[in-house]
Amino acid sequence: MQQTSIDDVPALWEEGPAPLTVALVFGVGARHETFRTAGVTHLIEHLAMGALPKSPVDSNAEVRLDTTIFHATGRPELVVDFIHRVCAALSDLPVDRLDREAGVLRAEGATAVHPAVAVSLVNRYGVTAQGLAGAVGPGPDQISRDMVVAHAARFFTRGNAVLVLTGPPPEGLHVSLPDGPRAGFPVAPPLDLPLPAYLVGSSPFAALTGVTPLDVGPALGAILTERVTDELRHKEGVAYDIGSAGERIDYEHGLLAVWSDGHEDKMDLVARTMWETLGRLAADGPTAEELAHTRAVLHEGLDDPRSVPDWLLAQAARMLRGEPPRTRAAQRQLIDGASPEAIREAAAAVRDGAILLLPEGDYDIPGVPSLDEHEYPSDSLRGEHTYRRRTLSRSPRDLEIRVGESGFSITASGRTGSATWDGIVGVASAEGMRGVVTADGRSFPVIAKSLRDGDRLLERIDALAGERLFASSAEDILG
Repeated sequence: MQQTSIDDVPALWEEGPAPLTVALVFGVGARHETFRTAGVTHLIEHLAMGALPKSPVDSNAEVRLDTTIFHATGRPELVVDFIHRVCAALSDLPVDRLDREAGVLRAEGATAVHPAVAVSLVNRYGVTAQGLAGAVGPGPDQISRDMVVAHAARFFTRGNAVLVLTGPPPEGLHVSLPDGPRAGFPVAPPLDLPLPAYLVGSSPFAALTGVTPLDVGPALGAILTERVTDELRHKEGVAYDIGSAGERIDYEHGLLAVWSDGHEDKMDLVARTMWETLGRLAADGPTAEELAHTRAVLHEGLDDPRSVPDWLLAQAARMLRGEPPRTRAAQRQLIDGASPEAIREAAAAVRDGAILLLPEGDYDIPGVPSLDEHEYPSDSLRGEHTYRRRTLSRSPRDLEIRVGESGFSITASGRTGSATWDGIVGVASAEGMRGVVTADGRSFPVIAKSLRDGDRLLERIDALAGERLFASSAEDILG
């Protein structure tokens, strides 16, 4: 791998299969958004790509959790033209197309990561940093022109970009972008959850998810997926599509997800089999044959010439996080350094902190309770204005809402939820009601007609919410 610089933008290149592939990588993804601006990076990517004229070059773009990538494959002069046009579009976004591209995003409905990873991240970390991979947010039609312009100016800059190429930089290649700093790498702490646990209705498949050290994650994922496949597909004959994916959480840990489809009436068996398979791996570790096979597979993937673009993209992402690019020799050492004991310990950590994502149904997994029954710790706010249940309302008799400069608190049916305004990420607004969304992913509906002086309460919430306020519907607020 060679490293150079083009217009002060770092460039990594390595000989790969023809024709030439060039990618412009920015250190911005879903992780760098907020609940209120969720989807803005994807919207900017659509605006930029939509501004390009038709071309015979094979080109595309994608938004991931940590990066946004614009790439093209073809003749050198065509990929050079593509990069030049992308830079020009990012520097002067066609914001007049905002409404149309927002409509395209609504139709696309894509996530930055696999759905199993997305659901696990938002339930583990709430709706900040890496948890935003699973956050729906107010929706693309709620992203304003000012939000788009500010986000593009902050993140799509020379200082937050790396160029990668599967060959020497072609003549005439330039990267003309505004100046700006590196974005950083925001990390949200985990929520205080009683794990392991399962969550029903969060996916159309069964998925086993957990946190693992980055250096053993690929080996653990490969071995666990192979074992689950042997059990569910080859032995039980109840599943077909079984796979795995990983995503970086912080500088040392990643989120591993192993998923499986299955017959509708067999999902309890699928879930229990996945859990028991993980338990055996956590207890005994991999066999020598499993580990040798996994190492061979990982080495083969690393040496495959077709992997050059993905390898370079991974090193660009490292640089954008402030880490040096890794050599292939160092990667081989990591593969060979994943010992049986390290894999067993990682499997045990995944088991102890697992979230099983399951489709609708009844489940009985010994030692794994439902996460739906978890109650978040919360105290009622004091010294705030109090709004109580309206007489003859059908709401719980103990309904009480407190709102003030320090935050929001709601009590109903003997349970209280509260958050400071620093911990409130959005307020959905519909006729006669509001939905207060907190950073840990909870949403509290406020219905004016259920409370004394309820209209005044909504006015007070709106005033305190400020830019957190967005238009919504009664159906979305009430869930």
